[in-house]
Amino acid sequence: MGEIQTAIMTVINSGQMKAMIVLLIAALVLGVASAIKSGTFKWSEFGKFVPDKIWPLIAWVVVAVIANMSNEWAGLGNLVYAGIIAIYTKGILGSVKLLTGLDIPKVLS
Repeated sequence: MGEIQTAIMTVINSGQMKAMIVLLIAALVLGVASAIKSGTFKWSEFGKFVPDKIWPLIAWVVVAVIANMSNEWAGLGNLVYAGIIAIYTKGILGSVKLLTGLDIPKVLS
């Protein structure tokens, strides 16, 4: 296997990727549940899912592969990862707030 293929497999099989997939699924499920509960569910909103949730994940994969091949990019890979975790967590907390009525500060949800 070449250097690029090895870097791609390393990123895809990483704990970071697994964590993001779990958070992505949680954000999707809780988002749909909270929309159904609030009566605002629309199939047309799924079109926003790709640019809001999937493109950042793909961007991280690209940066992480480059970082895996060049240590100069490692900091940027970690920064992008932290940003995506923040995006997914904010969506999850917002959905939990709608579903449960918990008093979660607006800045977090």
